[in-house]
Amino acid sequence: MTIPTSASPIFSNYAPPPAAVGPLLVASDASAGSDAAVRVAQMLSERTSAAVQVVTIAQPYTLPVYAFDAMPVVLETSELMRASRESDIRAQMARVLATAVSWPVTVR
Repeated sequence: MTIPTSASPIFSNYAPPPAAVGPLLVASDASAGSDAAVRVAQMLSERTSAAVQVVTIAQPYTLPVYAFDAMPVVLETSELMRASRESDIRAQMARVLATAVSWPVTVR
């Protein structure tokens, strides 16, 4: 059995793919379960100088409507719900990250 002393010619032409261009997108629900995603985004941002954007969801309320079909009606989320969710995300970032960040937060 012969032990190779150099890399295979197949691997000698290998070049790693270029780094992704664009912002890092972090999805968070402001719970402890998403704390790790926020930490990893900060580490990646520091290493790559990429911008970070946070997205979160404000789940609308539903009310049952008892008419012919008895289907739930989705109510629009209020600005108060959106502001509360954004505040929760900003509190999470302050709690989890060692340095203050001003990442944009989008509430859908």
